[in-house]
Amino acid sequence: MWRILFIVALVPTIIAVAMRKLLCDRVVIQSAGHMATRSGEELATRMLRKAGLEEEVEVEVKRRSSIGVNPARLTLSRELAEARDVVSLGEVAGLAGMAVVAQQQPDLVK
Repeated sequence: MWRILFIVALVPTIIAVAMRKLLCDRVVIQSAGHMATRSGEELATRMLRKAGLEEEVEVEVKRRSSIGVNPARLTLSRELAEARDVVSLGEVAGLAGMAVVAQQQPDLVK
């Protein structure tokens, strides 16, 4: 009996993952050429302000992107700081999210 329930529950999960993968890839490919109004540095600063960590996490612009844990520091490359395309802003948003996690729970990032 448990095998039937497992299979019945597994089929919709596999279908949902496959559909999500296909739809997300299509959206990213279609939106890759679109430009946003904010630059990467503005987006990172705004995200940190919304998280209430604008004073704790400093945003720097250097040659390479990185995240420092102690003290919390978000370093953006020049290309990401000035970028306005959707894919680059997604990368900046991911780095800013990691900086928020690094500030709130530093053991997770080490």
